[in-house]
Amino acid sequence: MHEASGHTAPDRAAPDRAASDHDAAERVPAVSVVVCTRNGAARLREHLGSVAAAVAASARPAELIVVDNGSHDDTAAAATDAATAVRVVLAPIAGLARARNVGIAAARGTAVLFTDDDVDVPLDWVDRMAAPLLSGGADVVAGGIRVDDALRLPWVSPWVLELFADHPAPSASNAFVVGANFGALRSVFLELPFNEDLGAAPYQREEDAFFWIQAREAGLRIVGVQGTPVRHCFDADRLETPALIALAHTMGRCEAYVLHHWLHGPAPLLPLKQAVFSVDVALRRMARGAHPSDDELRHVARLSFVRELRSLKGRPRRFPSPAERAATR
Repeated sequence: MHEASGHTAPDRAAPDRAASDHDAAERVPAVSVVVCTRNGAARLREHLGSVAAAVAASARPAELIVVDNGSHDDTAAAATDAATAVRVVLAPIAGLARARNVGIAAARGTAVLFTDDDVDVPLDWVDRMAAPLLSGGADVVAGGIRVDDALRLPWVSPWVLELFADHPAPSASNAFVVGANFGALRSVFLELPFNEDLGAAPYQREEDAFFWIQAREAGLRIVGVQGTPVRHCFDADRLETPALIALAHTMGRCEAYVLHHWLHGPAPLLPLKQAVFSVDVALRRMARGAHPSDDELRHVARLSFVRELRSLKGRPRRFPSPAERAATR
């Protein structure tokens, strides 16, 4: 009779389906927070709680992802111990750029924010960093970073602090991107994935800086987010002399990579420069006090830069030249 009269029987399941659809929409995050770590169980137990709290306090739906980058400790267990609402994904091949790309692939949010496993973030961090991205005011955001007071030893210079990402107040526009506190639209990260040559030996740094270089060249809007900086609480042994010297060598190698592969820059008189910097480094090492000076570390970086350029000379470039890239934009 109902069919003959043209009436449709009411769908008693419709309200339940509507509620289910609403719940599903609520569960889709607007923001994904990604923390990459390798053998970082102790650091996660100490610091991930602040990130989880900021995710939980977000006015927008947000998710927390920890990328386990081939750890040999109990990183996965530490992540779930420190944060109840966390998703752990695996990136088994070591390399920070690889881990970041895995995190982006796993992210479901429109905005993706990154911080590190040795960083404490303020409670409003997720909302503050995501706001320019979700409002359409930015493609990339960079926030302030302050090295923890316990690590600001009397002999540690402002330049050394900068090596550990001490940038408390980013500039409002074209802010420099540092891995401990930045983010972008997920669509941007998919268009400009992290260069996996970087963030892994022998180029263990600069995957974040290289992303910034590419983003600037692409004309993306890079906005500095003001407010309370995150607190960088890195292991104190990274300030010991062998670690600082190794850091300077890595800096030099990474700068050589960028000059050769991205800038296609000239590299004249490399043997002579290597000889001069070798002598300079030896003299400064002999004059070293309790800790290496800024001057010594800079010369170590220059020596490593020249050595790496010599090793790269004649090798194929990984990217088109600046002129070739400009012609395609």
